[in-house]
Amino acid sequence: MNKTQKALAWGIVIICFGLLLALLKNILLPFVAGMLLAYFVDPVTTKLEKLKMSRMTAATIVSIICVAIFLVAVIIVVPILKNQILWLIDKLPVYTNLLITRVSGHLPEETIAKFKSMVLDNVADALKFTINIIKELFVRSIALFNLLSLIFITPVVAFYMLRDFNIFKEQIESLLPVAHKETILKLFSEMDTMINGFIRGQIMVCIIVAVYYSVTLSLIGIDVGLLLGLFCGCIAFIPYLGWSLGFVTSLLLAIASMSSPTDYFKPAAVVVIFIISQLCESNILIPKLVGDNVNLHPVWIIFALLAGGTLFGFVGVLISLPAAAAIGVLVRFAKSVYLKSSLYASK
Repeated sequence: MNKTQKALAWGIVIICFGLLLALLKNILLPFVAGMLLAYFVDPVTTKLEKLKMSRMTAATIVSIICVAIFLVAVIIVVPILKNQILWLIDKLPVYTNLLITRVSGHLPEETIAKFKSMVLDNVADALKFTINIIKELFVRSIALFNLLSLIFITPVVAFYMLRDFNIFKEQIESLLPVAHKETILKLFSEMDTMINGFIRGQIMVCIIVAVYYSVTLSLIGIDVGLLLGLFCGCIAFIPYLGWSLGFVTSLLLAIASMSSPTDYFKPAAVVVIFIISQLCESNILIPKLVGDNVNLHPVWIIFALLAGGTLFGFVGVLISLPAAAAIGVLVRFAKSVYLKSSLYASK
């Protein structure tokens, strides 16, 4: 088989794999989530294994801890979030009116009138539309199946992936083309380093940011501090955009919830909180947890998230960042091969 035939064969395999993913995207969520969870906690499992534990015992302990954390979150955090979401929906028209009133002295009357008409006239319809969409999603059997499978199948997939991680690794290595095995393993190693540095590090940054915002925003009197904190933490992995959206949202709610028009404590506190967060994230968290050697451009990250979500929905969002890191390694490898080839050097 010549090079052209090999390239054609690999192209057909990749296309078939992509079509298979597209056909099965509605049932992939628990499996993708389970594999990502297993990959994320594998270092902990490996460390326990080094303490003279069997792989089975280490995987069981880690799985139990993950399930316990999930149950604590469901029992404690979810009810609080539910109450804060309902409270925000109830107060949103009032807050919108207060916000318009407090900024009305700094904007032209025509602009205020148009904005007020646009927001207040449509906020009820927007909320009803959102609630109806949520109800429809939960009523549909596919959505309900996905939710139940995510809860019950994900831990099972994660456990077996953790337990048999080394077996899967050996089986994949045994299937690699012998002539290119060394190069492929080197690329896999670079991908693993990239994903380790970015994904695991960025998840830790998001968790720390979420806890920081939840605590500090609640302490300064923001009634939906936990909701805002989790929102800011969840979008913190989107460079610049995440911080900006979190800051603007928190600042608007702080202005709307001021006890008096001259009480600027909450807005000022929000500004200080977000400045401190940005300084710590840029100078401490990112260098320590993510590392300076992980080079993923912000535009590439945003594109990967949008592309993954468009192609595969929420599953695409989950795999977009690992895929972006892997593709980044492949692009750099392709560039190095091109620069050494006669195609680049020829005149």
